Amino acid sequence: MMWKTFNLSEEGAMQIIVSFTVNHDIQMTYVYINPVTDRMTDSKRLEFALRSHQMKRVFCQENWPLKVLKEYSTLVEQSDKTVLDTRCPMAVRLLRTLGLHDMVEAPIAPILLSCAKELSHREDLVDGQIVVTTPCMALAEQGNLLKLPRTTFVTAREFLLEIGYHTAKRLDSSPIPPGFFDSLAIATVSASGKEEIAEKAVSLPKDTELFEVLFCPGGCHNGDGV
Repeated sequence: MMWKTFNLSEEGAMQIIVSFTVNHDIQMTYVYINPVTDRMTDSKRLEFALRSHQMKRVFCQENWPLKVLKEYSTLVEQSDKTVLDTRCPMAVRLLRTLGLHDMVEAPIAPILLSCAKELSHREDLVDGQIVVTTPCMALAEQGNLLKLPRTTFVTAREFLLEIGYHTAKRLDSSPIPPGFFDSLAIATVSASGKEEIAEKAVSLPKDTELFEVLFCPGGCHNGDGV
């Protein structure tokens, strides 16, 4: 089996292909299914497809959404500038192009990448390779740049096609919608979609503590990898 992820420059001018081939000397391939892909698929059918390819689904042991939420809360408390949510690499690229307008990028890894780091260092998974599915090409690219041990990031679309799962459904809403930070008592402005991000970036209220951004309108279910 082989997966290819595409590394695009911010201008979209350069394309680098990174290929991954299953090492058949290692008996098991462990697969992490991201929340968007999980919602798109039938659990029993997916499990059957994975087993037929000598693959096993795995889950993170840490509560990474909660840990990341706490990291943002701490960062906002310590910052005297608006903190930019960096969970979505495409949104960050867009704002770098437009200008950060006196914002500071959060040095906090996206939840999916934090989960992948945990999996790549788990002792119970050292006997196999790890495949992490992503809802977009940008997250696959960012993950592969980490060069985690035995770990490859691929888009959900590529992975499902590779294992012969052809009944994934399109979602009307996202399991990762704007509003991730609503439980925090901080002044947050949320935007999704290129136009809304660009519009709000130049008109943030002065008291904005956190700018939440998702490049795909409505959330990650509209990513280019699903």
